[in-house]
Amino acid sequence: MTQRVLVRLAAMLLVAASALAAGPVMAASPSPSASAPASLPPGVARPDIVILLIDDLAQIDDRLWQRMPTISRLFLASGIRFPEMIGNDPLCCPGRANLLTGQWAEHHGVIRNNGRLFDPRETIATELQKSGYWTGIFGKYFNQTLRIANKFPPGWDQAFIFGGNYWNFPAWANGKRRWYGRADADYSTTVVQGRVLEVLRAAPVDKPRFVWLAPFAVHGGYDQTREHRTIQPQPAPEDVGAPACQDVPSWSTAANFELDMRDKPAYLQGRPLIPFRNLVRTCEALLSADRLLAATLDELRAQGRPDPLVILTADNGMAWGAHRWMLKHVPYATPVPFFLRWPGVLGDAPATVPTTITNVDLAPTLCAIAGCRMGPYPNGFGVDGIDLLPLLLEVGEANLGAMPGEVRALPSGVTRGADGVITGLRTGREVVFTEHLTAEGARGMKPWRGLWTTNESPIGRWVYTAYVTGEKELYDISNGPCWEWQAGDPGDPCQLVNRAADPAFAPLRRILADTLAERGQHPLRLSLTDRVAPSPSPSPSPAR
Repeated sequence: MTQRVLVRLAAMLLVAASALAAGPVMAASPSPSASAPASLPPGVARPDIVILLIDDLAQIDDRLWQRMPTISRLFLASGIRFPEMIGNDPLCCPGRANLLTGQWAEHHGVIRNNGRLFDPRETIATELQKSGYWTGIFGKYFNQTLRIANKFPPGWDQAFIFGGNYWNFPAWANGKRRWYGRADADYSTTVVQGRVLEVLRAAPVDKPRFVWLAPFAVHGGYDQTREHRTIQPQPAPEDVGAPACQDVPSWSTAANFELDMRDKPAYLQGRPLIPFRNLVRTCEALLSADRLLAATLDELRAQGRPDPLVILTADNGMAWGAHRWMLKHVPYATPVPFFLRWPGVLGDAPATVPTTITNVDLAPTLCAIAGCRMGPYPNGFGVDGIDLLPLLLEVGEANLGAMPGEVRALPSGVTRGADGVITGLRTGREVVFTEHLTAEGARGMKPWRGLWTTNESPIGRWVYTAYVTGEKELYDISNGPCWEWQAGDPGDPCQLVNRAADPAFAPLRRILADTLAERGQHPLRLSLTDRVAPSPSPSPSPAR
């Protein structure tokens, strides 16, 4: 090890060892960012809200986004990027239920790809509708929507939903079944776009609008003939061979070239390397989603409506070959993209917020913006996400009206750097939870629970996973993201060296294992600080 790594390790172990004498894990004390409910600034009306939910997309750099004309304009040239968004369960149906309810999968009960497990009686849609919003959902709802009894779920004024596929699928328009075949015009994202525009033109003008856009792109699927199914997406016919996508670089990180797998769980060992993920088809399929968003925003603008709050995210992440796993299900597929644009509150300057958030935060945050609160839930649990509106208002204070390269330092300690990175924000949360609980497993993988420490953790950035088999993983994820990390750099954001069996890390592993075991009931905002006793002597400064 280098001297810098030894110094950092010594500091971490000193903190961890002192923590073993601490009392039980307690609820964290909220920071100023999360101490009390916030409201919209004076003169700011409740916004129209538009969400573009991509299906099966990893957290990634800009190689895809910069080729999307609308997405790049909204979220690269403007907008707020959250590179630390962690999904709770890396699978389609659980991820969608996380977003709609603000609850962990263990609480809402959707632990596998079966929409019949979802209880739609308490969602962000039901709450926004009760608070005076017009609500519409357009696109993929849940896997096995065909088998869901109610095809017009509560909370939605307009629902055009299906269970997936690019062609040859049934959809339900406010509960009435329609069939779409194999014609070019039956491409599902194209169909969704037509329905959105039709419905928006008839929507009431005196209500704010909540528009949930959920294309099937960029999920793998059947081709137009329904004879061939691939793990690659199927682009719209007009986007096949699109010049914007032909030179997009394939995806590859150090995690794609992991040679020594002996420290990994058994289900990964013996699998072949997957050095690259070709992204040409992903890019081509994403173009249709970009058009869907553009058409929706153009229609709102044509009606004279003010700039909406626009959010881009995904239902779950993807491994894309990391640690020899291509698809989802695994702990490595929990990070997801998250962008937000709300110029009236957050400004037009592009900014990055490296504060750790999770997908269960979306529903309570949107509800706070609308003036409502999530709950009560029929399942008896409370909301597991937190309201990020206080944090967003601080982002706006730092970013609204900022000029390129401008530095701002707020009295609260929040700072906007010349590069647009906004630091010093706090949520009062030191861990977020991840899980995949279906007993069926996937390709030999067994159910697991895990946690990620946040950027507010006193013991640094770690990801810990415990499988029902007894196997465990522990990684130092500092100095990410993985795609910018190279061998020899500090930290291990590509999760190459599993520290779970290393005796030197036993105190840290115990802290994280105990925290995971004690997650218990709401609010689940467990504090690591309460486990860290003051050091009897000054600790070495971590290497930077």
